[in-house]
Amino acid sequence: MKKILAIHAVEGERINLHFEGAEVTQLQTGVGKAQTAIRLTQALSQTRPDLVINYGSAGTLTHNVGDLIVCRDFTDRDLELIGIPDTGSPLSTSALLEEAGLCSTWTSVTPQETAFFAGHVCSTGDSFVTETGNIRGDVVDMEAYAAAQACLLHNVPFISVKYVTDIVGQNSIRQWEEKLADARLGLKAFFSSRTLS
Repeated sequence: MKKILAIHAVEGERINLHFEGAEVTQLQTGVGKAQTAIRLTQALSQTRPDLVINYGSAGTLTHNVGDLIVCRDFTDRDLELIGIPDTGSPLSTSALLEEAGLCSTWTSVTPQETAFFAGHVCSTGDSFVTETGNIRGDVVDMEAYAAAQACLLHNVPFISVKYVTDIVGQNSIRQWEEKLADARLGLKAFFSSRTLS
């Protein structure tokens, strides 16, 4: 039986995940890269999961509210802003997922258009993004990069699935709060039709 560790930042994002032939454990990391890195590293050292799934909400500049974006590539927008070379950003978890034969069929979906996408990037930073600025990536959050980095260091496959709750620069915080219930419903529907392969 596969061991899955499902992580989310806040209680308002939590959903129950079920996969045939798998035992799913939940971990609420808290908000931000530091809390995520610490809590996930503790969990990884106590139990060795076969896969870590990060799910939750995100903002965007390039997609629509309600889109579900699957990310295997991650950037740290805080590190990118200061421009220090060789900081480890960006990261990709694709190789570990492929090697383990996990989540190969998981693709992003835009429910309104039933359009599929691949190769999406999640930009992580320690602030809630409310201005467009110079952001590189499909979605923005505050945890996924740290989680991806911790998993890569422990050689554990990692994937992130984000429900777009807000458009950056358009009352993002209010939109996020209002869309959390929709995010839970959208994420439940996404995972209900997915297998681990």
